[in-house]
Amino acid sequence: MFSATLRVWLGVSAPRQTLTTSSVGAPEMAIPTEYKTCSKCKASRPLADFSCRTGYSDRYRAQCRSCRSLYTRAYLADNPDAQERIRGYPRKAESSVALRNRMRVQRYGISADRYDRLLKDQRGICAICGCGPEKSANGVLGVDHCHETGRIRGLLCSRCNSAIGQLGDTVVGLMRAVCYLRRNQEKHNRDPIDFAQLHGLLL
Repeated sequence: MFSATLRVWLGVSAPRQTLTTSSVGAPEMAIPTEYKTCSKCKASRPLADFSCRTGYSDRYRAQCRSCRSLYTRAYLADNPDAQERIRGYPRKAESSVALRNRMRVQRYGISADRYDRLLKDQRGICAICGCGPEKSANGVLGVDHCHETGRIRGLLCSRCNSAIGQLGDTVVGLMRAVCYLRRNQEKHNRDPIDFAQLHGLLL
């Protein structure tokens, strides 16, 4: 143990102790205050056994971690749909098809039946390039919609959907790209040798 003078010289603070006075006046160690009684099991537990939660006066949940875990498991067992709402992700048992259908409803407001009708009207191919779903990411055609109005325009493969988005999702952006390609095509027709060499270099 350091003496008081040596602690001051070394800059070491004295250990903090909480004392109470017994009935005979003799000092004795107090019961630690870092404990809390669980509202469920009524056991007195250290604060480390409780989860932090704002809104409570002591910033700890009323139930201990063990009781809270038992309650959560029982609640999710009785309410399977609550897992998605609480944890923010779908149940593992949900198939990829069901997940895609649900996400289409949430993002675009399009049902599975309407998606199937659009796919049938487009003969199962991309509305721009005409490729099948197997050429698209995840093997399905994506829903293309107007970002300003939210109106569904059609089904596109991932490449075409990304392309029109990169060009600003506007007719002006697409026409500028068309004019650029036409100018280069005309130059190619006037001087095919140079362009053939350039094509070889690019390959």
